[in-house]
Amino acid sequence: MPRRHFTNRAPGQNRGRPRLYTPEVIKQRQRDQLAARKAAWKAEHPEKLCAVVRCREAVKPLCDYCSPHHARLVAHGSPLAGPLPARDVRRMTARVLVVLTKIEQIDAELVTLAFAAVERIVVAPGHQPVPPRTARKDVAHFLAVELHRLQHPPAASPAALATGRHERHWRTEPVDAREAFVAIMSAWLTTITPNAISGAPHGVRPVFDSPKAIAMAVGRAVLMLRLRLEKTRCLATAALGSQLVEALAPMLSLMQSKVLRMMARGEKRAATIRRKRGETLVTAPVPEEAPTGPPVFTF
Repeated sequence: MPRRHFTNRAPGQNRGRPRLYTPEVIKQRQRDQLAARKAAWKAEHPEKLCAVVRCREAVKPLCDYCSPHHARLVAHGSPLAGPLPARDVRRMTARVLVVLTKIEQIDAELVTLAFAAVERIVVAPGHQPVPPRTARKDVAHFLAVELHRLQHPPAASPAALATGRHERHWRTEPVDAREAFVAIMSAWLTTITPNAISGAPHGVRPVFDSPKAIAMAVGRAVLMLRLRLEKTRCLATAALGSQLVEALAPMLSLMQSKVLRMMARGEKRAATIRRKRGETLVTAPVPEEAPTGPPVFTF
């Protein structure tokens, strides 16, 4: 970028003498100012701990959380949130498919309206040209890039084609409304259903205690349907998830009631099976077997 002359016209300063700035100098000055602010904040709060209960780590400068919880806050919308365990999402997806099939037979118009909303928010923008980036945090640009990637997935690499594993890891077909709808319902129900998350990697169970965390989980579930070549912007996941949760509110409540009823029936059936097995073990003890070997004499 070429250098430009900026004239400081404030009264009493430089009297119109030009200053020479470059982008590198401006960036360095911003870094120095931020470092000075952090140093002053550390001097003012020398022993401040993280705001999360039972966390004894020191806070990050200019923040109320330690570095791990602040990273979760930025990436997932809450210091206690995190990525959804794939095993729990697969279980919820199986329930969603069963319930969706039943709803299509009962009220096909409601399902059609839900698919139309997903088509309008997720599928249709992916076929339009990506608008240029106009600001540092241009949410519309970030979201358009991600939705365009869902409709134009990157091809598999030559190494994956040689191993024959590209069909499972690289899906080159565009995302349709039904696939996105199932991913939305599975992620949303997993975050809000009690005891739906049985565990998580490294023993840390994510907790989605805010609407922003739930919206970011829903948006991430949709944007991860196809391969990513670059890091997904957190602003894009939050914007997409909030739009989907607001547009699909009637369908979300209906799916929640039916899935919870299915889970209750499954738990009741499992309890009945366990009770019957326990009664069988108590009422039918194993008979003593007669000795088959030669008699043993003791003196």
